[in-house]
Amino acid sequence: MKQHLVFAAAAAIISLAPAAHVEAAAGDALNHAAWSKLCDITRDLDNLPSNELASIAAEQVNVGDLTKLQQQLALYRVLNTDKAATTAEQVFATFLSRKISGAAISETKLKEALQSTADAAFLHGQLAEWLATASSIGGNTAGCLGAAGGADTADKATITQAPYACKLTTQMASAKLTTPASIDANGYTGFTAIPNVETSNAVTQKKCAYSQHGASGLGGAQDTTTSIAFAGGAFILTDNALTRSNWAATSQAGTLPHEKAFKALKRQHKSLPKANYTKITDLKQDSDFRSAAIAIIYGDQDSSQLENKLTDLFGASDNSFEEKFWKNVREAKIDGGKFGAKEATTIQALEDPIKLSKAFYYYAKQGTEQLKTLEARAAATNDLPKPTEELCNAKNDEPKACNEATGCHYDASKQKGQNVL
Repeated sequence: MKQHLVFAAAAAIISLAPAAHVEAAAGDALNHAAWSKLCDITRDLDNLPSNELASIAAEQVNVGDLTKLQQQLALYRVLNTDKAATTAEQVFATFLSRKISGAAISETKLKEALQSTADAAFLHGQLAEWLATASSIGGNTAGCLGAAGGADTADKATITQAPYACKLTTQMASAKLTTPASIDANGYTGFTAIPNVETSNAVTQKKCAYSQHGASGLGGAQDTTTSIAFAGGAFILTDNALTRSNWAATSQAGTLPHEKAFKALKRQHKSLPKANYTKITDLKQDSDFRSAAIAIIYGDQDSSQLENKLTDLFGASDNSFEEKFWKNVREAKIDGGKFGAKEATTIQALEDPIKLSKAFYYYAKQGTEQLKTLEARAAATNDLPKPTEELCNAKNDEPKACNEATGCHYDASKQKGQNVL
């Protein structure tokens, strides 16, 4: 069942007023389908801290993966200094820098997770105490918690194998209440019908009520043969639904336990799959990528055609980013033996940040040395490129020849050097 919906059920059917250990009368017990739900909620609350951490982790970017892509792209650039960087390359490089720079864990999210865990821990403690009270009913062989209550009843021996274990029999597990189909600001919808709630000593047909369990301080209202009250009387479990009698009272911000629990469940975040930063379908959903693309492609100009431009650059299918752009990067040839990575023949073979750094500096040095060699050779043959002004003025001050030369125009007002930029 989905975690955040189970938490919703917890806030809906449990009040957190201080619980007292009250022994129910012989034969009094809780409808075992509802008991199953309470057991499910208790187990889920056990996992809340780790689930909160997983939620935070799901929202954080993988800096390691981003850094690897950034280093691979930088190596590709230094291997291709003779070619201008394409628009696609500039967009992706800018995106990676932006994404990495903003990858710190959000302090706000961390505080929310800690508060949520604390609030739900309070709920967990109260619920566990109530379950312990209910399961400790002694000398009862007729009620739903009796050791011999029938196939449709809770088996006390299996429920209490461990503290608050809530271990369910096969029959109970098959009769669990379903989780809400949806939750919104107005409350809960989508509950399926549940077994009828009848008199406390009717143990057959899954119809055993835990009469007046409000005496423990958790029900908050008088039980009847057709309904059980929960959450301070705000919710009523009837013969075919969980109804909401006073949702506003439980949803208002406040410090009462059930209100804190409500706020905790509202803060639950659904974990999303990690983004794949070499899939254009994922990248288009990333605000940092779109911002980088707008900055590189449009600057301050109208960017209303961004979607079409991104499709032109990277395609629109799951594999098109790879085919139109990244394939050229990862398949670029290298000689790993030159910098201590003998097995590497292409960029994609380099994933370790140390090897990527060594490759980058090796090829950057190679590029610098090649440039120095070319400059020395040109100087020896007097073949260094001349400044544009010198080229223009070499036209012997002829207006026509000057104006036809790229970057030059004739200025008759000048005594010398009329052929200027």
